[in-house]
Amino acid sequence: MPRFSQWIALTLSLLAPALLSSCGNSISGNNPTSTTTASSVTAAPSTLTDMQITVLTATVTNTAGAAFIAPSGSITFIGNSGASLGVSTLTANPDDISATGTLTVSGATFATGANVVSASYAGDNFHTSSVSTNITVTVSSTTTVVNTAAVLVASLPNITEAESTVLTATVVAASGANAPTGTVAFVDESNGLTLGTAVLGMGGSTTSATAAIQASGSSMNVGLNTILAEYQGNTSFAPSTSTPATVTVANTSQ
Repeated sequence: MPRFSQWIALTLSLLAPALLSSCGNSISGNNPTSTTTASSVTAAPSTLTDMQITVLTATVTNTAGAAFIAPSGSITFIGNSGASLGVSTLTANPDDISATGTLTVSGATFATGANVVSASYAGDNFHTSSVSTNITVTVSSTTTVVNTAAVLVASLPNITEAESTVLTATVVAASGANAPTGTVAFVDESNGLTLGTAVLGMGGSTTSATAAIQASGSSMNVGLNTILAEYQGNTSFAPSTSTPATVTVANTSQ
């Protein structure tokens, strides 16, 4: 009986590599032979708003086509600029040669517009790594951007180099019930320099906001200076530029 058991064990040890090799993978000692893989990715839906979600599905397939074991491990979903959107563990499919991973992603994760998405598989002991071709996920914004209008006033339109004037910008929302927020830059068109920036605060109404700086005559050219208030805007309010305000600076040495 012991000899028969030994014969069975010897026979199995001799047949195992051949059986595994016929299935597309083989093991020789501690050095497994890997088959190549192909990865693909889809998005459902591929067009959505930033308030919706999409399901990314990646499939990794043993390209040898032999039923042995499906690729295992995890799949990484890649977004714009190579940033990882997330990782999913692969689950073997009934065909025994492919595996699938899914990831649910919010539209807010993406940038507004077209986004490039791919899937990257790192491989396992029996399967090589592979990267899918790119797909496009298009996201639209549900945020309504309100138009604005900017007005600039100089407290003193005529100063000397030793004096200063207060530049006050008022930014008004064209619609809605909220005042614009953000930053205003005060730009001297005469020399292309920014005289200063200021953060908007509450204005005279619920739909307007003001920002002001004190500008010295020494920071401007002698003579006529054309000043603009440039509201930078944000995700809720569109940028706008005021009509010019003029400040005349006199030379104190004359």
